[in-house]
Amino acid sequence: MNKNTVFNLREVIVMKTVIYLVRHGQSEGNKYSRCLGHTDLSLTDLGIEQARLTADHLRDVKIDAIYSSDLKRAYETALPHAKLRNMNIYTSKELREYLARELKCWPDEVATIKIPSN
Repeated sequence: MNKNTVFNLREVIVMKTVIYLVRHGQSEGNKYSRCLGHTDLSLTDLGIEQARLTADHLRDVKIDAIYSSDLKRAYETALPHAKLRNMNIYTSKELREYLARELKCWPDEVATIKIPSN
């Protein structure tokens, strides 16, 4: 800004971004209490119904974009949301679980994560 710039607070528009995170519905591995890691499994019938119900619950929420990891269970969870709004789903491998390699296919009660303190 130079010294001739007039700054009027009433003219400032504040943009707010809201991000909704939705966990995937029940997958074939979850059905048997397995942590899947990056194993690419589809949703069960229950998981498909959970995704449909979640999309219906969020029906009136304004959504500008839908993002999903590239794994089937995440994409299949996003699909009812996209169909309801006639939107595309943007997928990325970068949206996968960060520590999934540590947990791959262990029963839930056996899997542990060591998170660094720093």
